[in-house]
Amino acid sequence: DGVSSVGAPVARYHAFGIEPMDISIGLPVRFEVAPTGRIKTEVLPGGRAALAVHRGPYDRLHATYDAFFTWIGRQGMKAAGPHWDRFVIGPAQSPDASAWQTDIFVPHVPHISGVISRQFHSDILHWFQVLTNPPGRQG
Repeated sequence: DGVSSVGAPVARYHAFGIEPMDISIGLPVRFEVAPTGRIKTEVLPGGRAALAVHRGPYDRLHATYDAFFTWIGRQGMKAAGPHWDRFVIGPAQSPDASAWQTDIFVPHVPHISGVISRQFHSDILHWFQVLTNPPGRQG
């Protein structure tokens, strides 16, 4: 349909750490895409998000997550909605897992003074997702 990605793949975790997990997987596109079958449009929320950068193989992401969520708690922040990963460098770009980069974003309620966060605008970042819901589950 002439739609092309404008960035790295994204995974958004609606329910994380429980079975079954609820994850949206997608690619950022500049404009909203009409839903087709199991492909739907989702907009990342605007607002503040804390950012951690993980460098290395995916099987070590859990250590970065553990440290990041501990840091978030110590800063007095509270997560405000599903977090997401952006897979900046992965197996498609480099066979060397030590070169892989995953950016972890956690939206949060207003931060206390001195906490670094980044502002994201949902008005330009749309992404379509492949639903991971099992057949027969409403999504």
